[in-house]
Amino acid sequence: MQSVRTGIPGGEDVRVAQGLDYPLPQGTSTTGIVSDLEGVMMAATAGVRTPRAPDRMVTSAVALLSESGPRSVTIDRVLRDSGAPRGSVYHHFPGGREEIVDRATQSAADLMTSYIAGIAAGHTPEQCVDQLTAFWKAQLTEFEYTRGCPILATTVGDSDSPTLKAIAADAFTAWQNVIAKVLEAYGADPDRARSAAILVIAAVEGAIAMCKAAESVRPLDDVNAELRQVLRHLIG
Repeated sequence: MQSVRTGIPGGEDVRVAQGLDYPLPQGTSTTGIVSDLEGVMMAATAGVRTPRAPDRMVTSAVALLSESGPRSVTIDRVLRDSGAPRGSVYHHFPGGREEIVDRATQSAADLMTSYIAGIAAGHTPEQCVDQLTAFWKAQLTEFEYTRGCPILATTVGDSDSPTLKAIAADAFTAWQNVIAKVLEAYGADPDRARSAAILVIAAVEGAIAMCKAAESVRPLDDVNAELRQVLRHLIG
């Protein structure tokens, strides 16, 4: 059985912890399925001994986004967390802080879309929900409920950036489309598949916020259980 890194102290396998005993999608890299988005981003540059300064800066910005949204991403914090030299900021990001935030949001959106597409390949709709909720439970617990979904953070914070709103809207749509296609593949009516996919993404994203507030993964556990029933009924 393939192992999936969780990043949780002790290195528990996500599927073992969640009772998931089915295999990963064929061709999915286990090094890309880790508990936190920083790890997912670093996996994208696997094989690079030392990530370049702009990659480290974007990774740091993603972490800050997941904690407190766009307003928490400052050049000082990004430089401190990434270890990048101050002179590199405007060399790599001529638009300064705004460009870093935009790049980090787009990177997180793209990588999560790839992750969701990866777990969708070869899995049933119920298993997709299992994997998605397990991912976020690991993210939340490892960072003691300080980090959530960076894409969600751009929509509920005080940012008024049209660019960030557009990236978030496109990301949510992409995730919904992936889930909808899986449901259709298992016999769901296209219209019902679309609405059920919206339910899945909305429920999981809302549960992430509730978990952070309650400092408990129970909201995700409850959402997972309910979504499994809904999807089971939908596809017969």
